[in-house]
Amino acid sequence: MLKDKHNQFNKLIWFLFAITIVITLAPFFKVGITTADDLSNYTRYLDGTVFSSSWIFARDAGRFYFIITIPIYSLPYVGDSFIFTKIIQNLFLLLSYAMAAILIKKFFNSREIALLFFLVLVMATPISTNYHIPFIAYPFYFTFSFALLISAVLLFIKYTETNKYKFLIFSAIIFFISLLFYETYLLYLFFFCIWLFVRNIKLSGGFKNVFKSKTTYKEVVPYASAGLLYVILYFGFRLLLKNEGEIYSGSSFAQNFSWKNFLTVLYELTHTVFPLQIFNLNIDYINRSELSFNSGATSFISILKNIELSTIVNVAIQLVIFIYLFLRLKNISGYKKLGLGILFSLLFAFLSHSALAMSAKYNDTIIATSIKGYVTSYYSYFGVWLAILLFVIIIYKLVKKNKYLKHFTIVIFSIAFAYISIINSYSNRVMARGWEQSQIRFSAIDEMIEKGAFNDCPAEALIFSPDIYWTNVFGYVPDTPDTQGFNWGKYINIKSGPKIDVILSSDRMIEAHNEFPDAKIFRLVKNYTSIENDILFVLAEVDKNSINWDKGKDMFVDATCTRAKVYYYSKSNDFVVQFKTVENANNGFALINSVDLSPISNGINQINVRDITDTGILANFDIEFDVPVYTESFSASNMIPKYSTAIDLIDQTNIKFSKINKIDTEVNVSAENEFPLALIEPISIDKSYDVISLNAQMEINIANQEIGFAIVIEIRDDKHEIVLWEGYDIKNESEVNFSKLINLVEMRDKNPKLLQLYVWNPNKCEFKINKVKNVSIKAL
Repeated sequence: MLKDKHNQFNKLIWFLFAITIVITLAPFFKVGITTADDLSNYTRYLDGTVFSSSWIFARDAGRFYFIITIPIYSLPYVGDSFIFTKIIQNLFLLLSYAMAAILIKKFFNSREIALLFFLVLVMATPISTNYHIPFIAYPFYFTFSFALLISAVLLFIKYTETNKYKFLIFSAIIFFISLLFYETYLLYLFFFCIWLFVRNIKLSGGFKNVFKSKTTYKEVVPYASAGLLYVILYFGFRLLLKNEGEIYSGSSFAQNFSWKNFLTVLYELTHTVFPLQIFNLNIDYINRSELSFNSGATSFISILKNIELSTIVNVAIQLVIFIYLFLRLKNISGYKKLGLGILFSLLFAFLSHSALAMSAKYNDTIIATSIKGYVTSYYSYFGVWLAILLFVIIIYKLVKKNKYLKHFTIVIFSIAFAYISIINSYSNRVMARGWEQSQIRFSAIDEMIEKGAFNDCPAEALIFSPDIYWTNVFGYVPDTPDTQGFNWGKYINIKSGPKIDVILSSDRMIEAHNEFPDAKIFRLVKNYTSIENDILFVLAEVDKNSINWDKGKDMFVDATCTRAKVYYYSKSNDFVVQFKTVENANNGFALINSVDLSPISNGINQINVRDITDTGILANFDIEFDVPVYTESFSASNMIPKYSTAIDLIDQTNIKFSKINKIDTEVNVSAENEFPLALIEPISIDKSYDVISLNAQMEINIANQEIGFAIVIEIRDDKHEIVLWEGYDIKNESEVNFSKLINLVEMRDKNPKLLQLYVWNPNKCEFKINKVKNVSIKAL
């Protein structure tokens, strides 16, 4: 019975582990592409140049192994599915955690310590503004190779347990394979060989006998051979490249090596993954993103006030597991072993950056003193948290015999654990929202391509859009722009066909214009919010004469257009688009989707539009003006003004009938005039119509504000009987904005045949209709 209960509780703990993994990693599934390396690799997969470009990368970086690993690096992008990429990325991150935990179990012979280590690794996993750390970058590449490296060590341990030499050979082979992913692993192999040598000194009975022992050669030679072969290939490849140009400085030894810079890099890259340090590095961005400019958003009290239910559940689950595992700690290793574990962990954490710190790029004083995390910080993360955990276990071991001290210590540790978990969860949520803009940008561009946004751009068109290359409005989380040859024009070309150039800089724009003076010029404007991640894209053909080529990056500040394609990526389907006409322009109209007229005046204008048929998250419409409009003036908002009527955006393929009307002449209505004005001529209703959209805008003066008049919708059947009559009272208004959708499907049995929209004056009101600005009827 007790055994069954124990098994059930174990299953519960594993279930709780699964829940906390899902909740903790959920924000990571929002994070889009963060580095130029990932961006480049993704586009290489899309255009099918993975294998041909692997040689170029190997040559430029001086890393022979890129010929092999660059194609493997493309695995997460197979199928061009963002979800698949994130699944691969997070699965291999978890795999590296699991492999490290298994190694700890083998070393300390404690399941509880191993699970505690796995728990803290999951709990503290950060999302940072630093886009090079493999928690959010380089999906699969470093996490998989590190798991591979650990598996080589585990195979050696298997060899020591079974004395089967095949496990050692497999271990050496896998060690060599892991070296093909990153030269830093050579450092780990070096220390592993030293450990093997020390181990054999002990086994052979002293240093004098170690070289006489066959076991020494049997164990050391395979690993030493793997390392030697790698070194020969690595530097041999570089010798072959002597005449191929300069090799990447990040993989070249510093000519003016500085020990101070070396030690600074070791410290800075390790310090990055100290508890809550990434949160501290994120604070400026978080405060700006949360619209808090006095650091109020990042105070612990504020974080608690804004904590989400999922975080509460997650922290509670993590605490249950944490306390349960601590209470089960019994056969704890001796202080010497725990102390050596801490020493090894710290050495591992700091020395992981050794190769990097010796390179020409990172041994530079400016970079050494400013760098706040890099790829190798991911490896330090394991060492730092293992050292902390072992230190905590030593304290627990010291007090566990005293019941009160034991429970007090667990409470203190639990509070510290919960504190870190809460802050890290909050930080991850905000940072994930910032990085999500990277992915939303790709999703929006993909939907724009699908909707034919760039089909009207002729071949070789020039599109100026520096804003599309940047991910975050505050600039704290940029997607490294225009590096490694990435160009949004190339991406659009791969996805849809039009060969266009999406230009980042003003200098490049001037250069391209001089090279292709007859090419059409477009401006792709991108604006977005930091909280909801709504994005507005406006693609407009620019009047070349309005571009001021002498203003550099501001050359388009006065650029104008008379037509544009508007795309709004948002969960809201009801929004306002703002724009500004040129100064001293006459009043005019904006024509939306060649159907709806909306009056515009000189200066700033806004049009309320509502997407009623598109089930996607990207609303779009074409807009034409009869006066020039500034391309840089476009913006969008979900805050709808009170006196506005939505123009319904409808997929043009669904429109079966449309009619627009406007009446510029004034209409004076006397008290005796009961039916003063038909807003549009009667509309025949076809049986195929499902929905009718009605919109009307009027300017009026009402002499008697209390009684008013009404706008009436009237539908009659084939016998001229009224089957629908709805009146909408108008009073105390000078601007009438009327909008209505009629569902004809629900009244099909009544055989609707004729629709009328008119003004009705039953209360004998005296008023004047100054203008009927826009009446629109669409049948779907």
